[in-house]
Amino acid sequence: MNSISDVILIGVLSLLIISTANFTLTTNRYFDLVNADTSASITITLLESGCEKCEVLDDVITSIKSEDIKVKVEVKEPFGSIKSRQYVSDFEISRLPAIIIEGEIDKLTLEGFIEKNEALIFETPIAPYFEVSSEEVKGKVTIINIKASSCTDCSDLSVALSFLDQNGVYVEGGIDIEYENASEYITQYEVTRVPSLIILGDIAEYGSIYQTLQSVSKEGTGYIVVQPAAPYFELKTKVTRGLVDITYLGDLACTECYDVSIHDTALGNLGIYLSDKTTYDISDSEGIELIEKYNITKVPTVILTGDLAAYDGFESIWADVGTVESDGTYIFREMDQITGAVFNELE
Repeated sequence: MNSISDVILIGVLSLLIISTANFTLTTNRYFDLVNADTSASITITLLESGCEKCEVLDDVITSIKSEDIKVKVEVKEPFGSIKSRQYVSDFEISRLPAIIIEGEIDKLTLEGFIEKNEALIFETPIAPYFEVSSEEVKGKVTIINIKASSCTDCSDLSVALSFLDQNGVYVEGGIDIEYENASEYITQYEVTRVPSLIILGDIAEYGSIYQTLQSVSKEGTGYIVVQPAAPYFELKTKVTRGLVDITYLGDLACTECYDVSIHDTALGNLGIYLSDKTTYDISDSEGIELIEKYNITKVPTVILTGDLAAYDGFESIWADVGTVESDGTYIFREMDQITGAVFNELE
């Protein structure tokens, strides 16, 4: 893991996981019986999709059967069979797989099911699925993974690839390619930083996953480009952006002073990647020089240098806790922002 860069990416993916979990919970509520008379006698027919990667609705059927409703017949109709085609036509089904419940449906209330022609119909709500009108599987994507292996500080987007796979995104194919060999893709999809993932195809079919990806991507017709937060390699300047050095300035004589390393967590929460760390005491010659140069009056504190401009919105946040000096150095000064912090005021 690349320290904070991976924390940033995992943070984004955590949002995806949360979004997906919420969506799954919503979907599972479709499976619940809002109202059921256990004397109801029904027939359940599952229309299969013929797609190995498509959603499986067995858990929906299991949920219904767990309510001790009398299921007279349970049938699985293979994709493309005469009976399956007839059901699709009779009940105007647009997506497969689908479930048809017939019988005493007036005794059932099922969230997510729609009543049509004296039957209750459930069509898979999430991709991938088979679209009847186009006779195509929807939700297939291709991924072009533009790598930057030479950038050892850059984020590793393989974490994102694993996440997409684990959450059911149908990745039909793709390529891994180093950015030095990817000029065609970089130009075509207007990639400005690497590593990047170019996702082509039906990613928009994935609801909450797609919506969250949009917040960290640029979008075009039929594709999105997932580009990492800093640190990244900027193609125009050929520079790795977002490298930040931190200097901890402490006071060994102050045994009750707050632990200055807590700034690591705070900066990490803001997505700042700390590439180099240095520690000085106020009695060190380097510490004395920093105190005099930047008129530091309270310690422990931290001093940040480097490419903080790569982090959108950071300066507005820093304005509440510190200063930016004329040479671009960031000094933490507002100790009161740390609840309960003990610090030393220098004379």
